[in-house]
Amino acid sequence: MLGAYGPILIDFGLGAFLDTTKDTLSHSGMIIGTVRCVPPEQALGHTKVKESADVYGLGTVLLYAATGHYPYDGARWKALVGQVANSDQAPDLTASPRLWSR
Repeated sequence: MLGAYGPILIDFGLGAFLDTTKDTLSHSGMIIGTVRCVPPEQALGHTKVKESADVYGLGTVLLYAATGHYPYDGARWKALVGQVANSDQAPDLTASPRLWSR
C-alpha cells in the first residue's frame, strides 16, 4: 500500500480468522480474502494455516505487481482453488510482454 510517506507493507494474516465460531465474522471452511492469493494449504481446506500462508499471499501480490497477472487464472473461484490445490498444476510465473515493451 502507499502511505502518506511512501510504500508500506501490511499484514496479510487474514487466514488467522478461519478458526473462529459461526457467530463471528468467519468460520472454518470459509475462504477469506482474494481467492487468487489463497495458499495451497488453505485451498486444500486446512483450517490451521501458518505464517507461510502470508508469505504466499505476499508473493502473489508481488507477482501481480511485477507482471500484471496472478499465478493462477480462471473464470470461477472453484477453478482457481482447484488449480492452487493441485500440486501438478504449475503457477504462471511468466512476465507480461506489455510491461517490458515500453
